[in-house]
Amino acid sequence: MDIKQKQRVTLCCLVLVAITVCSAAVKKDATKSVDRRSYSSACGKADIVFLVDTSGSIGETNFNKTLEFIKRVILYSSSSIGPNALQIGVDTFSSSFHSEIGLDDYSYWYSLRSAIGSIKYRGGGTDTATALTYLTSKSFSTSAGHRSGVSKTAVIVTDGKANSNSAAIAAASSIKNAGIYLLAVGVGNAVDSGELNSIASDPVSKNVFNVSSHSYLSSIAYRLQKRLCAVCHGQVDVVFLIDTSTSLNGRVFKDTLTMIADVVSNSDVGSNDVMFGVDTFDAVFRQQITLGEKASKSSLMSAVQNIGYHSGGMTNTALGLFGMQTVSFSPEAGGRSRAAKVGVVVTDGGSNDKNATIAAAKAARAAGIRMVAVGVGSPSYTELYSIATSSSYVYTGTSYSTKARLRTLIASIKNDC
Repeated sequence: MDIKQKQRVTLCCLVLVAITVCSAAVKKDATKSVDRRSYSSACGKADIVFLVDTSGSIGETNFNKTLEFIKRVILYSSSSIGPNALQIGVDTFSSSFHSEIGLDDYSYWYSLRSAIGSIKYRGGGTDTATALTYLTSKSFSTSAGHRSGVSKTAVIVTDGKANSNSAAIAAASSIKNAGIYLLAVGVGNAVDSGELNSIASDPVSKNVFNVSSHSYLSSIAYRLQKRLCAVCHGQVDVVFLIDTSTSLNGRVFKDTLTMIADVVSNSDVGSNDVMFGVDTFDAVFRQQITLGEKASKSSLMSAVQNIGYHSGGMTNTALGLFGMQTVSFSPEAGGRSRAAKVGVVVTDGGSNDKNATIAAAKAARAAGIRMVAVGVGSPSYTELYSIATSSSYVYTGTSYSTKARLRTLIASIKNDC
């Protein structure tokens, strides 16, 4: 091999090495990009406030680790910050409470990140009760940027016991009743586990996080982000859509109302728990009871039993499904932004346009509604299966078995939140 040939071979080898290195780098960057996009906008539209302990037992170094932890959780949660996306607030507390960053202070991730990094360590005692109380009056107030109808979640990060255990627990109970969902992060061995469990919202098994030191906070950042974004606050919005076409008689309708009343009777009904709505459809879609319209379980059950039967000709199931998806779960109808959504269609499955029904059901499922199909009369199971989220969500009749399965399903969804 002459010198020129050797030079060409050497040059080719260098090019190959360069391509390999660059390819690996591109692949590595692409992987990071894919990971980042998978987190992007994961939390959707939500108001989240971090309440950070800056008491004397923590020290400035560990406090700064907490700030890095918060930045990492936010990074995983969303790339979109602002009035139409995720809003983040940060408060600190020790002997006194300090509002560091309001919910509507920043609309850009890098500005928010810089602001978090600039928060100063203060030292002092651990007045957890006062800090929790300010979450309601200040942190999630309209003046601080909270948006009406948007879920409220607070994450408290602490390394010790409150100055007053009973006062902290009472304050936590009060703000949970005000609709603020609480997650708790305990750091170190001095944490009072019982206190954290009492502060956090149920289920505590999913809403309390513990690490042995501030150095390990980063290890739970992704798990906390997943919980923040997946959480539906124990809230479930359930809408029943009842077929009142001429193919089903008044007796079946009455049995359906009795079934719904039974499910309501055995559920935790309330603005922070399960809310029910009822629609009917035939040739026309009608909203009978909107979500949250009836504040108490007894008034809701009475309203359900008093829904009048009026048969309206053909079975326009597609119209009913469209109305349920676009109207019944909307904020205007009482739908909650972070609540799990369940639609229960009670029909014989004989719609006037099967293709339109399939398309409308697909759109409802794509909108995040878990679809249950209850077949009554002489049901068309092919159509029922096309409506339901899965075959396990297809039930038959209004019997005790169906009631029990609906109660179990709703309770299971609520407990998974």
